[in-house]
Amino acid sequence: MADGKAQLANRMTVREANWADCETLFMWRNDPSTRSASLETGEVSWESHGSWFRAALSSSTRHIFIVEATFAESISSVGMCRFDVENETAEVSINLNPSLRGKGLSLEVLSAALDYFRNGSRSETTIIARVRVDNPASLRLFERAGFERTHEDASVAMFELAKSKNPDGPS
Repeated sequence: MADGKAQLANRMTVREANWADCETLFMWRNDPSTRSASLETGEVSWESHGSWFRAALSSSTRHIFIVEATFAESISSVGMCRFDVENETAEVSINLNPSLRGKGLSLEVLSAALDYFRNGSRSETTIIARVRVDNPASLRLFERAGFERTHEDASVAMFELAKSKNPDGPS
């Protein structure tokens, strides 16, 4: 399986989200597993998602990236990462295609999106993440991606990407 993951990682591409992604991201956002791991666990209506997505696409401070890979000669959306920028800090969040979870792809998706974001003239931006403390998979993901836990409260752990760490994972 490790060889399959390495081959898949070489075929991952990142692109900016567009209006055609609205319905897919709506379905991913309302997936029960996504909701249970999210900071906001409520179901989102189509109307509110559409308004939010339209605003996100036109925002200069919110960047949504779709990570795609080739499976059996077909391109599939593997996941998305969103970067919300304020001054010199960007908060990243990730969501995987529910049908591809559990296949060891989250680190590759996050790493690809981090590289894409940083290469877009954001190399000096401090990147942070907020993760529910009862979400062990996401806690491990951000640690493996080179983020350091800076603090936490009863429900949320805060992470910051270490400047000296390789965003592709442990060296």
